[in-house]
Amino acid sequence: PPGETFFLLLFQSWLNVLQNGVSVSCLALAAKPYGRGAYQAAQTISLFIDPVAACLGYRLPLGASALKAVAAVLTVLYGYIVALSLRSVAPPMPPAAGSEGMGGGGA
Repeated sequence: PPGETFFLLLFQSWLNVLQNGVSVSCLALAAKPYGRGAYQAAQTISLFIDPVAACLGYRLPLGASALKAVAAVLTVLYGYIVALSLRSVAPPMPPAAGSEGMGGGGA
């Protein structure tokens, strides 16, 4: 059916955004407070996710309704990664008392 095909294309696009956009840009910041080992483990796991997902896609006969649940769970997980990365962001050079910030002339 055309509606299911459209949903599957939309689902594939959303997973692409999450895996190649959110994960790549936010993973380093999310793992920053936990050290280098956590970052390397997260990167290693993220490298295995795509091939495993591709293999499972061929082996598991999931319909569109089951994929909606998968999309919801993945969205929540990536939302958690974004929240962690936002908590660890700090301005590069906060302005000191009496200055204008990055490279500005102070008092």
